[in-house]
Amino acid sequence: ESSSIVAGSARHERVAPGSCGNDAQRVLDACGRHPTVMGCQMQAEATRESVFRKQRELGRCVDFATELLPIPVVEEIEDEDDDAPEDQLFVPQELAQTKHQHRLLKWLKALDLIDRRKREALLEQLQGYHIVQREKAFVKAKRQQNQIVREDGSWFPPAVVFWLESSASPQLGPGANVVDRNNIPAKRLKACRASGLEHLSTGSVAIVILALDLDGDLGHDYRGCADLGLLSGKSVIQLLIERIRRLEHIVAKKAHRLAVCFPVFILTTDSRVDQMKALVDRLCEQSPVSRDIPVHGAAEFPVWDEQGNLALAAEDELLTANRGTGAALDCLASSGLLADMRCRAVSSMNFVAADNLLCRVGDPAFLGISTRLRSEFSIKVSERWSSEHPTGILASRKSRQTQHNRHLSGASDMVATVVPSSAAPSSVAVAKNAGRFRFPHSDLHQYILKMSCFHKASEYLSARSHLQPFGAEVFNPEVERLEKTHVYSVHSSLAHALEIGAGVCFQVQHSEAWSI
Repeated sequence: ESSSIVAGSARHERVAPGSCGNDAQRVLDACGRHPTVMGCQMQAEATRESVFRKQRELGRCVDFATELLPIPVVEEIEDEDDDAPEDQLFVPQELAQTKHQHRLLKWLKALDLIDRRKREALLEQLQGYHIVQREKAFVKAKRQQNQIVREDGSWFPPAVVFWLESSASPQLGPGANVVDRNNIPAKRLKACRASGLEHLSTGSVAIVILALDLDGDLGHDYRGCADLGLLSGKSVIQLLIERIRRLEHIVAKKAHRLAVCFPVFILTTDSRVDQMKALVDRLCEQSPVSRDIPVHGAAEFPVWDEQGNLALAAEDELLTANRGTGAALDCLASSGLLADMRCRAVSSMNFVAADNLLCRVGDPAFLGISTRLRSEFSIKVSERWSSEHPTGILASRKSRQTQHNRHLSGASDMVATVVPSSAAPSSVAVAKNAGRFRFPHSDLHQYILKMSCFHKASEYLSARSHLQPFGAEVFNPEVERLEKTHVYSVHSSLAHALEIGAGVCFQVQHSEAWSI
């Protein structure tokens, strides 16, 4: 009898007697096919040859019942970086490429010693954002905002257009042109309203409700879905949907139809999609006409403090906010709503922000005037009553023929624009003339955009941004507690689409302006 031992292992396997050839093969199979066990395989081959030779010499099989053949165990060769998690490898490297995130890097190192779960949760959030690109966008928005302040002498008040009774349409000049509702002859205003009702009856006008935080506080429930203290207990979203139903009834009656259903869409943030869908579904169930109102969420991005650091809502959570009304076009294109509008033969979009309790959704006069004047983009404004009003200020400025605003027409050196209230210089925000503001018109966040101008406006707005200040409670990693401070988000306003071509500004009375 003979025995053979394959060295280098602590595992053993019993082999049945009389099956020496098969047992040797089992040893080979146990060794595996890993390249590093070639030496063990050669040793097993030598063992099998030795067994066969002993069998021939002794004339009988070797009884392996009491023999233990160790199976070699090969340790895998691991890379040096395999022990480190993937997020630990890449996200800190990306943060190291930034210029202002040293405090966040220190906090990540501290969390590695305090609580690794919170560190992993924070790194998981950071993986979803391209921090280097977001920081570049923040620096760019800050630079554009500083440029607005430097161009103090380049701003001019908008021109008020008077619509004469004898003319079919008013004469528009370069820059911002304001058509006051009170200055329109009754006959012309009635004709414009009839034209707007006709467009609504064809279903070619889509109503887009912007349920976004335009100037609100971060970290609180969205006020558009909350009870405002009205006797009816209704929210702004509910009031807007009921006004749409009433307008549908008026249009159906004018068009001699049984019913008319407008294409209605709601854009909100990703964190409030479920809350908004629950409210809309409940309202649609109460409607006498069966309908479906799609609700889609716009992406949220990190916000920044005054020093350019990423703001934290908690130890393991980033503070985020939406990008304003300018992000609505990107959301419509990415969510498939734009394709849905084209299938419904929509030619115009009426954007309405859900921050105005007295808003007229789908205003027929506004639609008719925009159509009569052949405006690609129209905006509704009202007279300012305070220098601290948070909405933008309508103005005209000298055009800057640069690469990012190459869509501007070179025929005129004046373009219409809306100056953000957070970046408006004192000569625009507080200057008065005879007791009245020199720039007396403020944005109501109600717009009409032609479908033919959609892609041009979307490309232009992607390069226009400003910093929108918010008040919020921010976690300070240096003292490890929450502090009330001001943070800034990179905002883009849909009103900046006025700069791409001839636009019309429709002025209404204070009865249509009441911000929540």
